[in-house]
Amino acid sequence: MSRFFRFFSLAFLSLLVVGCAGPTINVAKLSGESYPSVAPDKVAVVATGGLKRPYKEIGIFDVEEGPGSQTYDEMIQALRVRAGAMGADAVLIDTSTRNQGMMPVGGMLMAINGKSIKAVAVRWTDR
Repeated sequence: MSRFFRFFSLAFLSLLVVGCAGPTINVAKLSGESYPSVAPDKVAVVATGGLKRPYKEIGIFDVEEGPGSQTYDEMIQALRVRAGAMGADAVLIDTSTRNQGMMPVGGMLMAINGKSIKAVAVRWTDR
């Protein structure tokens, strides 16, 4: 009975960990500079070409759905957390890729490419 209980407990915990895993985020820093972090809720999410302020690109992000299904809102939130930690003031979502539909983000519709999001992290230069 003890072996069965240990096996069942280990299997359950493994499924729990895999099911709660977040999206996979690949980041390419575009400079060696470091910036103070920005709170995730302060990182703006904007469609490519939608910024009116001058900015500097500081990173490229590729966010893909990880084990366990995430919503696009969860993927965007994970992107905001990582971009904010890098010091980004905004992320520009690439809407030029071939898409399979649209998703609502922050009151606007953005093109999606399956369950992946491509974005550029930017920092304001007019601070």
